Amino acid sequence: MTLLLSLLLVVAFFVLNPSRWGIHPSALEPSSLWTHTLVHLNGMHLSTNLLTFGLGGWCFERRWGARALIPFVLGACAVTGLAELGANPDYSGCIIGVSGVACALLGASAACSRAMAAGSIVLGLGLLGQLALDEPGIAHYAHLSGLLLGWGWALLDHVCIADKPALGLESRERDAQPAP
Repeated sequence: MTLLLSLLLVVAFFVLNPSRWGIHPSALEPSSLWTHTLVHLNGMHLSTNLLTFGLGGWCFERRWGARALIPFVLGACAVTGLAELGANPDYSGCIIGVSGVACALLGASAACSRAMAAGSIVLGLGLLGQLALDEPGIAHYAHLSGLLLGWGWALLDHVCIADKPALGLESRERDAQPAP
């Protein structure tokens, strides 16, 4: 499912116009809360978002499955778009990109890593990095809200409480055990 969503992002990059499908704070279209994630500024923007989205999506899908991925991604689209819009209501540009959703996927996966301490370190470094960057044109609040959304999802979900290894590690552990 992550691969299909990634292919959709690549096709959208070549087909959709960012100024039409992004979030415009001055003239908000409700559908843009989801469509803004389909468009990207340039190839570098798309490729970095695809890398992060692919990694986060793969980890998320391994833990929660494809059925949970779609509603989570759709919810993260709206939450991260609204967070960026709420933080910058006077922004004169166009809010675009899937990086907030990618951060949500990574946040959820990090929170369920093998040790919660490792997940906390990953989340903390991500938050500090976002706060340290102060470049215009970067959706800092979309990134931060995505990380926090993913973290919250994972903490509220019963899967993280269960004693289930993350990211497919159970197969390696099973293979390493001697046969009875």
